[in-house]
Amino acid sequence: MAKNNETVTLFVTNRKKGASFRNVRNYFTDNNIQFEIRMLDHEPITKEELNAILSNCENGFDDVICSNGSDIKELKEMGVDVDELSLTELHYVLQRHPGLLRLPISMIEDVTMAGYNSELIPVFKPRRIRRKQFGELLEQIRENEDHTKMGAKGNSSSYSTDRNKLLA
Repeated sequence: MAKNNETVTLFVTNRKKGASFRNVRNYFTDNNIQFEIRMLDHEPITKEELNAILSNCENGFDDVICSNGSDIKELKEMGVDVDELSLTELHYVLQRHPGLLRLPISMIEDVTMAGYNSELIPVFKPRRIRRKQFGELLEQIRENEDHTKMGAKGNSSSYSTDRNKLLA
């Protein structure tokens, strides 16, 4: 898992290095977010990692299982219903079929993201950077409000003058 509290672990397989993986990797690289790649083909997911991933998911397995891939079809053909597996059984199956996971899975502390989600991914920025960006955004909002108020006052008096001329 993550080496420190600012390193994101990125779980992938060789078979599932598609657009989502590239988008996540590019976002992390462009935003100077430290990450390490865990190749599940070579180093299967541990029970602790699976527990940590699932504990961060609102919908448990449903958030991280790829429901339409070839691995799930293969298991269904063998009579395995992933929804009926215990955590221990699921871990066993995932070690042999990592393609069942919706990859990449990005994880840090108490945040997990399966696949690529442009709205969620900013939470992987270190807190100090998010605070700085939030402060900058607030400052821009305040400046815009000040300009709007000044413009509204100017437009208001101009409107009143134009209206008075028309009524005279």
